[in-house]
Amino acid sequence: RGVEVEVAAVDVGDAPALAAVIAAIPTAAPLRAVFHCAGISEPRPLLETSLAQVVANDRAKVVGSWNLHRLTADLDLDLFVGFSSMASVWGAALLGPYDGANHFIDVLSHHRRARGLPAQAINWGGWAGPGMTTVEVQRYAARMGLGVAPAPVFLAALDRLLADPRPVLALGPVDWRVFKPVLESYGPRPLLAAIAEGEAAANAGEGPLSSALSQAGADARWALLIAALGEAVATLLGHGHADAIDEGAGFFELGMDSVTSVALRNELERAVGLSLPPTLAFEHPSVRALAEFLAKALAEAIGLEIARPTDRADAPATDSAADSAPPLTTAPATADDPSLVALSEDELEALLAAELSGD
Repeated sequence: RGVEVEVAAVDVGDAPALAAVIAAIPTAAPLRAVFHCAGISEPRPLLETSLAQVVANDRAKVVGSWNLHRLTADLDLDLFVGFSSMASVWGAALLGPYDGANHFIDVLSHHRRARGLPAQAINWGGWAGPGMTTVEVQRYAARMGLGVAPAPVFLAALDRLLADPRPVLALGPVDWRVFKPVLESYGPRPLLAAIAEGEAAANAGEGPLSSALSQAGADARWALLIAALGEAVATLLGHGHADAIDEGAGFFELGMDSVTSVALRNELERAVGLSLPPTLAFEHPSVRALAEFLAKALAEAIGLEIARPTDRADAPATDSAADSAPPLTTAPATADDPSLVALSEDELEALLAAELSGD
C-alpha cells in the first residue's frame, strides 16, 4: 500500500534516546499516533518481589508511557493509546507490580484527557500465543474464569475500541459463572453488582445428599453428613479418601483456595438443593463447621433435624457412614470442571458488564 516501515530499537525508559527517535521523524510525514505496548510480566508473590524488579517493571510501563506523553504533548496527535491490562482493574495475586504499572497507564489516559489531549487506555485480557502472558499466568487465570484470545480477535476489535469516546476500556474473555463467585468469595464486589445474582433453588432441599440424609436414621445423619463433606473436600483438594481429612482441619491449611472454595460451594448447592453464599468456605472453614452450618440450613429449609452427638463431638466419621455417603465430586477441581459452573440460571445468563480487579 505504499507504506514504508522503519524500526528503531530504543528503550522507552531512556528519555534522551526516545527524544532522538521522535526528533528524527520527518516533518513531511509527521507523527500522528502513539501506541505504548511495552511491558514486563514476571509472575511471583509480592513478598518475593525485589525493589529492583519493581523498578524494571515500572521502567517499561510507567516511565516509558510518561516519556512518550511528555515528549509528544506539543505534537498534533490523532491517537495516544496505552495498552493496559485487566490486571489493573481487579488485580492478580502474582502480578502486583504489573497491576500497579498498568493502572498508571489508565490514570495517564485520564490525565491527558483532562488536558485536552487525545488518549485512550485499553485493559486487554490475555493474548494467546507468544507474548508477556506466560503459560503459568494463563493457567492461573483460567482457574479463575479468565481466558485468552488470539491476537486477530483483539486486533479486529481495535477499531471499534478506538472509536469509543471513553478514556479507559476493557476487553477480554471472562467466564462470569466462575469468576464472579471467585471474587465474591472474599466479600461483596460493587464492580460486579450489575451481574445478576443467583436465585434460591427452585426445589429447596432436593438433592442427593439431602435425600440420603432424610432417608437415614436420625442417629446416623451427623456421621453421614461429616463423611460426605470430608469426601467432597478430599476429592476437590486431591487428598484421596475422606479419611485423609480431619473434620476440624482448616480448609485453607489443607490447600483450598478461592477457586476450589467456589467449586465446593457449587457442589454443595447441587447436593442439598439450597442456595449457598460464595463465602461459604471462608465463613465455615472446616468440615465440622460446614456440617454445623448445613445442618442448621436444612433444618430451617425443610425441617430436617441433624443432631450432632454430644458425647462424641470430636469423633471422626465411621467407615460405614463414609461408605454410604453419596459422592459429591469425582475429581479435583479444574478450570473446565462442571462443578465450577454449576450456578443458578441467572448466573448462567449473566451479561458482561464493566470488566476487570485487585490482590
